[in-house]
Amino acid sequence: MMWQLLVVSLCGVQLVSAVTHSLRYFHTGFTGVPGFPEFVAVGMVDDEQIDYYDSVTQKDVPKQQWMKDHMDASYWERQTQKRFGWQQGSNKYALEELPKRFNQTDSKHSSHELSSCLRRGQGCPGQGWTGSCLVSAPGELCVTKQDVSALFTVACARQRAVTEDRAECSDLSLTHTQQDSSHLEIGSISLSPERPQVSVFHKDSRSGGTELTCLATGFFPRDILVSWLRDGQELQEDVDSGEVLPNGDGSFQVRKSLRVRAGEEDKYSCRVDHKSLSPGDILMPWGEFRGVGHRGKEVPIIAAVCAVVALAVIAVVAVVLVRRRKSSGGQKPIYRQAAGKEPGDSSSNSSA
Repeated sequence: MMWQLLVVSLCGVQLVSAVTHSLRYFHTGFTGVPGFPEFVAVGMVDDEQIDYYDSVTQKDVPKQQWMKDHMDASYWERQTQKRFGWQQGSNKYALEELPKRFNQTDSKHSSHELSSCLRRGQGCPGQGWTGSCLVSAPGELCVTKQDVSALFTVACARQRAVTEDRAECSDLSLTHTQQDSSHLEIGSISLSPERPQVSVFHKDSRSGGTELTCLATGFFPRDILVSWLRDGQELQEDVDSGEVLPNGDGSFQVRKSLRVRAGEEDKYSCRVDHKSLSPGDILMPWGEFRGVGHRGKEVPIIAAVCAVVALAVIAVVAVVLVRRRKSSGGQKPIYRQAAGKEPGDSSSNSSA
């Protein structure tokens, strides 16, 4: 496995809370794997894919609408040339030359390379990016052998990030990330912080008692603090913390759960702290959410809506019937005989 990690700390205007924004490029190569391109490159900004390149199409293409709108054709030509250079350079060396050195030419191999630029809101003096704020970390050059049962390292050789990599990372960072006091700008697009939607719900625990869960979803950026409180005091133990997961629309979600004694649920509340809420936070007592009653009992929303609609229909029908009855004056309807022929009239003429 080949890893080349370039960590960059870029200077910016200081924020109320330090938020790290990232630009990452993943380069992956394969040999002897049917149905897969020999080389794939993917760009990510703050966990959102921005472009894609593979050895089949040999063309770098945008994966975000704002990239299509604000990057011209010359930009994509340059990016395609860079990806092709990676494909023919370090990727080809890792998959063809290094296996020969270790006598592993009869095996399937893959190479993986990561270039990462990080920009923080605090910690660097001055305005914008400066060379003195650039920090590089050693990477690893590895080759992996893959089989059905194992994935293990054949060889690793450490190397330092070279000057060209630093310059490219700096250029990419300035192209994609610009930070000011209120939001992150990617190109000409502003990604403003999105407030989390918080819910607190419960279920009976198998071991007895109640399991409370606090769910925060729909927030951006990714960094968030979610904690459980008992009588206003933060709990550090017996809290099950889930990972922050992407929602698929650019926002994120996370949940935290804990088990409590039945009947003590009202003592607990969930606190959420996020950049979009600065300088305050969200304090959500148990049960205070749409579809959840005061004591955490789930309200059958669909059934309630159906009942309301049914009552409304009945009321409308009743009003219509009452109005019709009033318009008739309460009198019995008068029936008249329909016009017709007198008895004895023939329905057909006879001919001589």
